[in-house]
Amino acid sequence: LMLDILNTHQIIERLINAPLDLAYVEGPVVDMPNLIVTPWRVDTLVVIAAPDHPLVDKQPLGLNDILAEPFIMREVGSGTRENIELALGSRRLHLNIAMELGGTSAIKEAVAAGLGISIVSEATIKLERKVGALVVLEVSDFILTRTMSQIMVSQRPLSRAAAIFQSMLQETGE
Repeated sequence: LMLDILNTHQIIERLINAPLDLAYVEGPVVDMPNLIVTPWRVDTLVVIAAPDHPLVDKQPLGLNDILAEPFIMREVGSGTRENIELALGSRRLHLNIAMELGGTSAIKEAVAAGLGISIVSEATIKLERKVGALVVLEVSDFILTRTMSQIMVSQRPLSRAAAIFQSMLQETGE
């Protein structure tokens, strides 16, 4: 079993070109004839900041309170970024993107270092919240959830390892 962590577009490309048996993605998936896309779980995106960020003491916040802040974002092609841009674009709003990084771990480190704020999956910051490295900013008029999807190629059987992995995820609710 090989596990790849890439953005949604890269994962779909690898799935179509056969190196992957099964994929779980956070971004919107365009209907493609050979793919079976199944909703997997609902995920909440949250605004995060370093504990000493000035906005921490001004909560609760509105969306306008965070728009001028320097944002640290995932790269173009990331499902997280697409979801954020779709949600803000529907309101004709844009973030002040100061930095783009290629993974959630790098984003969390940059935010914890005080380089800006970001929007990430709530599930990815459990440890950082527990140890006080990151704080969730409560933004009352910006609640963003997304449906994560499982993707398989039709007519391609799962390997034994992928089938066991899929079964484990279903049993644990993860």
